[in-house]
Amino acid sequence: MKKNLLLMLLFVSLSACENQINPAITADFLVKQIISESGDQRQVKDFTYSNNGKLRSVIHDLNTNEGANEYVETTNFLYDNEQLIFKTFSYQSTNVLHRQDSITYFGNGLIDKLYTAYSENGTMTVSWINEFEYNDDGTIKQRTSYNPTSPDTELSNRYYWSNGNIIKTEHYYQDALRYEASYQYDGASNYKLGNPFFSDFEFSTTTKNNITKAQYTDYSGLLDLACNPCIFSYEYNEFNLPKKVTYDWGSTDYITYDIIDDVTN
Repeated sequence: MKKNLLLMLLFVSLSACENQINPAITADFLVKQIISESGDQRQVKDFTYSNNGKLRSVIHDLNTNEGANEYVETTNFLYDNEQLIFKTFSYQSTNVLHRQDSITYFGNGLIDKLYTAYSENGTMTVSWINEFEYNDDGTIKQRTSYNPTSPDTELSNRYYWSNGNIIKTEHYYQDALRYEASYQYDGASNYKLGNPFFSDFEFSTTTKNNITKAQYTDYSGLLDLACNPCIFSYEYNEFNLPKKVTYDWGSTDYITYDIIDDVTN
């Protein structure tokens, strides 16, 4: 149960500062595959890119132990004038979309709103809206999320930066501060930087370095965590990129890359 609660926390509280999906961000590596292991469960994510380094699709085998395509999800990424405008999600067993994210931008290329819709009787219905505010330097300042039919669901995250990394987040339900989290980092290049697959559920794709420690302060009495602090340990390849990430709640990621000389937009 605590593992599930932690994953839910990571989805909600470490979530999408979607300004990381920024066409100005480039890198000299591309994540090729991630194998995740937790107990007897094993997942595989395979990444496919265009010739200019834009992420096109991710095939995510959610449970390789089962060996059935009903557990394989395909995420496709669609662009307009080099800006990501849609993310679509479907299972290989049906090839029918079950979710779609649509994105609108400010004139400076930063994301204004992200609309998440789920299929209801064959019709995509928006059930969650994220709105974004930025600091003068273009880093994320605040994300506000709500169900458009239920204003009392409003949640907001506020972000505090230092040296290219988010060092603290504050998490509010309406106007009440529920909890906050502080973060420490390594000195290596963040392997998630600018990758729109990760940006669906993690703010860490905006940061310069990789998170090594997350510590939470609960003001609501509602947090039930598998770890506090939570420790992230890394082994690095010859390019000083993480090739293995160990999470102290019992999961491990193994990462492989395509190393490239240049990525252009």
